[in-house]
Amino acid sequence: MPMLRAANGLRLTDAMRAPRVVCRPALAADDARWVLASRTLDALDGGSAAVLPPERRQKLNALGRHLGLRPFDVSLVLAIVQDQARCGGDSRSELASRLAMVPGAAGASSEAPSERAWWAAWIAATLVLAAVLTGAAAAWLGG
Repeated sequence: MPMLRAANGLRLTDAMRAPRVVCRPALAADDARWVLASRTLDALDGGSAAVLPPERRQKLNALGRHLGLRPFDVSLVLAIVQDQARCGGDSRSELASRLAMVPGAAGASSEAPSERAWWAAWIAATLVLAAVLTGAAAAWLGG
C-alpha cells in the first residue's frame, strides 16, 4: 500500500484517505416516526424559532400514541424535529437518520411477539388439547 505524507507530516495510506460511506437507515412513508415528524414540521410556528404551541403539542402527543409510539418516544420525535428546525437543517435524509434512533411503534411487524401473546397462545393450545382429550375419553367410555 503506498504511503503519502499529509500536510502535517504524518503518513497516510490510501485506505486512510478513502472517503467513508455511511449507510443511513431509511424510514418508510408510513412509519409512525416519519408520519409524526411530518405533522410536527407542519405544526411548528416561528420559522427558525420552531415554536410548538401547547395545544398542537397535545394533538401531536395523541397522534403519536395513536400510531403506537410510547409517550417518551413521541417526545423524542418532537424534540428531534424542533432541534433540526432550529439548527436550520432541512435535509430529509438527516432527519430520517436521526429519527431512526427512536424505537418504532409497538405494533410494528418487525418486532417479535410479546411474551404475553406467547403465553396466551400456549394457554389456548392447552385448552384445545384438553377439550379434544375430554371428548375422546367421553366417546371411549360411552361407546
